[in-house]
This record gives sequence, C-alpha cells and structure tokens, in this order.
Amino acid sequence: MKRIVVVAFGAVLVMSLMLAIGWKTRAAGPTFTTIDFPGAVASLGTDINDSGQVVGEYTFSGLGDRQGFLLSNGVFTSITYPDATWTRAVAINRYGDIVGDHKEAGNNSGNGNDYGYLLHGGVFTSVVFPNSDSTVSTGINANGDIVGWYTDNKGTHGFLLRAGTYASIDFPGAAAFTEVWKINDTGEIVGRYRSSTDGNYHVFVLNNGSFTSVPDVLGSVQTAPDGFSEDGGLNNAGDIAAHYCSSKSCALFTSVGALHAFLLKGGVYTTIDYPGAVETLAFGVNSSDIVIGGYEDSRGKFHAYLRKP
Repeated sequence: MKRIVVVAFGAVLVMSLMLAIGWKTRAAGPTFTTIDFPGAVASLGTDINDSGQVVGEYTFSGLGDRQGFLLSNGVFTSITYPDATWTRAVAINRYGDIVGDHKEAGNNSGNGNDYGYLLHGGVFTSVVFPNSDSTVSTGINANGDIVGWYTDNKGTHGFLLRAGTYASIDFPGAAAFTEVWKINDTGEIVGRYRSSTDGNYHVFVLNNGSFTSVPDVLGSVQTAPDGFSEDGGLNNAGDIAAHYCSSKSCALFTSVGALHAFLLKGGVYTTIDYPGAVETLAFGVNSSDIVIGGYEDSRGKFHAYLRKP
C-alpha cells in the first residue's frame, strides 16, 4: 500500500512539473526565425502552406533583378519565369502550386506591364486578365482558384479565375481601387480597397458573394497602407495577416518604428514586430497561424521571417 502511495505521489509530482514547464513555454510567447536566400542582399517571405512550404522573393542587387524562391524541407529553389526581367513568387497552395507575377525582358519600368503566372508541376502558365494593362496573381487555393488584381484605364480591380473564367472584383463604392490578396479552400477572399470617403486603404473580406469591410487596427493611422500592401495572408479559418502604420509618416525603408505586422484572429488583432527590427511586414499565414513576412534590420537590410505562435 505504501508503495502505491509513493508511486501516485511521484506521478502527481511529475504532472506538476510538466504543467509548470508547459506554462513557462506558453509564457515565453511566439518564436521568430529569419530566412535568407543564400547569398542574397535582401529576402522577403510571401506565403506558407499547411505543409510548411514557403515562397518568397530575393535579390542579389536590387528590385530590378529580384527572383522568386521556394523553400521546402530546408532546400531553396529559385523560381524564374522564362525570359523575364524579374519574377515574384507570391502564393502557394497545399499541393505546391505557385502563383506570382513577372516582368518581361526589356521592360523594367516600375509599375505596369506585369503579367501573372501559375507554376504547376514545373510548367508555367500565363495568367492575364483580358484587356488589362497589368495582371498580378496573388493567391491560389486547393481547388485551383486563382485571385489577384489587374489595372486598366479605369483603375485597379481584383479578380477571380475559376475553371478558366475570369471575374472582376470591385469593393462597392471604392475609389477605383480594389486589390485581392488571397483565397482560402472554402472560397473566402481577402483584399484591400481605397475608400471614396476618407481616401484611406482598408481590408475587406468577400464570402459567398457578400463584402465586409474589416475594422481597422485600433489606434492605427492606416491599415494596409499604400505602396507596400499589395499582398496579405488568409488561412482556412479566416485569420488574416497584413500590416499597418502607426504614424502619418509611413514609407518603406524610411518609417522607423511605424510599420507593424498583424494577425487578426477571432476578431482580435495581435501586433507582430520582429525583435530588434526597424519595421515588420506580414504577407501570409497558414492554418497553424504561422505567419510569413519580411522585416528590415537596423542596417537597412530586409530578411524573410517565420513567426510561430
């Protein structure tokens, strides 16, 4: 009998220690991991699927020669659209299909004349909205539905490509500006629009044909600000990852401490700042709420990162 009591006490003691250790682990908070394409001067992570495969972009010199990458099982693979000046890999689905955009050789202007693509089974397929000036593919789900945005003489519009048919997406009342970022496996869509009322950018969700404007980050000057918010993340639970400005002076590379990433889960915003970073951006999130994005360090260099909850 005494022996049984001792064993039971030992079990209780072990359980107590396990609970204490577990509590300490949770209290430690999320973990961050830096991702740098080998030899690159700058790297950026744009999406992560539920298997942990990551896509992003990197450059050895500047934005004019950036290329896409896939990181799978610890191995980097460069992604370059044939004969393109530069290539971006923007999204990946559970099957490893990748979408992004590229600039044709000989056309290295800043905006315009971008063309979308799908990379499936090692084969590139062009994604171009009919009669558009530029098309950028930014999301793909397990069903093969592709979303993104395009420009024409009337402005910027989102689009959905499903079963070979293109459909334009415009947030009701937007000031000729709607961008679609991602689509999840249930068909829910997230993006941003520019309000014709306040002139600011806001996040929206499109689900079953119904648009919903997402409340801004509390205290922010602007959510999904102009210039560097052409992509954001959405997982199958409807959680959203993107970024916001906490200052009126909000510009990439110059807004020290003003650009912050966020995760919106269950209606609650969580700010994400990479430790020691000058600014932090988020572009993707998977079903485990692992966030992928980029941050600028104190020396002005950009790195991709993973944030695990």
